[in-house]
Amino acid sequence: MMTDKSALSIEIVVSKDYYEANLTMNRPKGIADNDVHEKIREALRLKNVVYGVDYEAITLFVADGTDYVDRVIAHGLVHVNGSDAYMTPQVNFEGVAKPIIQDDGTVDFKNLLQ
Repeated sequence: MMTDKSALSIEIVVSKDYYEANLTMNRPKGIADNDVHEKIREALRLKNVVYGVDYEAITLFVADGTDYVDRVIAHGLVHVNGSDAYMTPQVNFEGVAKPIIQDDGTVDFKNLLQ
């Protein structure tokens, strides 16, 4: 965070499990709401927070004009454990195609393609 008291300081902290992003904001008087919105969006982009952002909460925080510490502004979806992938054979290859060995010792592979 910035130490200058006259400058806007915004910090986005992403939780260890990546399911939540918190906003810490120190906003001096006289900074336009649009500038604050843009700085928050930029901070979110820098932290790679793109999904689950609560724009209504951000708008309320900015309109209030006060400082905030650890306000939740983004929620991720909790993953659901699934099952391992598996393959089900759709074609039966057993006993269907066998090469024909001819009298001269050559092999006829034409039956394999049918």
